[in-house]
Amino acid sequence: MLGQTVEVHNSGKILGTAIGLDMGAVSVGSELHNSGEIEGGVFGGAGVDVVQNSGVITGGVQLGAGDDSYKALGGGRSFGGVHGGDGDDSLFGSRQVDVLYGGAGDDLIVGGGGRDRLFGGEGEDLLVGGRGNDLLDGGTSTTPATYGDVMRGGAGNDTIRADGYLANAYGGAGDDKITLTTFVANAYAGSGNDNVTVTGAPFSSVDLGAGDDVATVQAGNATILGGAGNDRITIAAGSVNAFVQAGEGRDRIENLGGTMVAQGQGGADRLIGSGGSDTLDGGAGNDKLFGNGGVDSLFGGTGRDVLRGGAGDDFLFGREGNDRLFGGADADTFIYSVTNEGADRIIGFEDGLDQFDFSSYTPGVLFPTQQALVDALVSDVGGNAVIDLSVFAGITGTITVIGAAGQMDPGDFIF
Repeated sequence: MLGQTVEVHNSGKILGTAIGLDMGAVSVGSELHNSGEIEGGVFGGAGVDVVQNSGVITGGVQLGAGDDSYKALGGGRSFGGVHGGDGDDSLFGSRQVDVLYGGAGDDLIVGGGGRDRLFGGEGEDLLVGGRGNDLLDGGTSTTPATYGDVMRGGAGNDTIRADGYLANAYGGAGDDKITLTTFVANAYAGSGNDNVTVTGAPFSSVDLGAGDDVATVQAGNATILGGAGNDRITIAAGSVNAFVQAGEGRDRIENLGGTMVAQGQGGADRLIGSGGSDTLDGGAGNDKLFGNGGVDSLFGGTGRDVLRGGAGDDFLFGREGNDRLFGGADADTFIYSVTNEGADRIIGFEDGLDQFDFSSYTPGVLFPTQQALVDALVSDVGGNAVIDLSVFAGITGTITVIGAAGQMDPGDFIF
């Protein structure tokens, strides 16, 4: 028996509470080929154990230490689950419902078909759910890792939990639920209406992919990419620093307390800042931007946008399209810098506090004084002040300042 592998073949029925594969300390390992029924548990030893199961094991499989492998063939099933134990194990489920535990070590765990539950444990693991609605849990680790855990949900509505030092989660097709608590986490939700939550990762990157997705960031420094679909993205804590790029669709991005840079891209987006200093860019489409408190920068992009600065000394860029801009409380600056500004409306202009910044433009002719330039720019129409941007060389567009007739003077402009 010294240095040999012991093979056990069963095509019948074995009764017992514990079937041991450990043939002693001198054994290199053991192999079990089961096509029948084993009523009881199967226990490996310190060597390299191999279990191939096309039958039924009612009491579960405990492979123990060593680089072990378990493979379910056809409809093979272990009702008590499969535990890899210590070592770099390879565990493969069947088309049935599998429960596979990698344990310590760098494990490969593949669920196959069915509603599988895969647990990586300590080490840098690869978890693949396959078809079916699976649960994937990478396990915990407190030490730095080269690659970390990799979890692939595959088809179906999967639940993926990333708990180690470094993790990469792939939802695949289906409506997946992904939770990231690792030190460094990357999630690729894939197609489907997915739900991603970042609860404790100091550094995270999330690609929501296609579908109407939901993402919530509760901690750390996060980068969120929305992709196609109508996404809802929430920055839920004051300690979060987030960059959000929503992608195509009618997206809602809301900051409840952190610091956020958000880009809406295409579609009619709704971007909502917090009491901090946010940067909101609606991109293409008819967007609504709310700075709320803090010193915010709001960019309308193309389309008929609505920009509301709220409290704080905000900077508002209407850009192309016929936009409505509300400065809100405090001293706001309306900045104009593109060649075709459209026909904007400014509501709530506070004379003596708010200003228009035209420093990117050059007048088409030389004016002797700034007052002369203002007189050429502004005309009073029905109680409003109308600014004609064609006074500047190569620029088109108008700005109607509601209720500001007779108020405009050089102090309201930055040239």
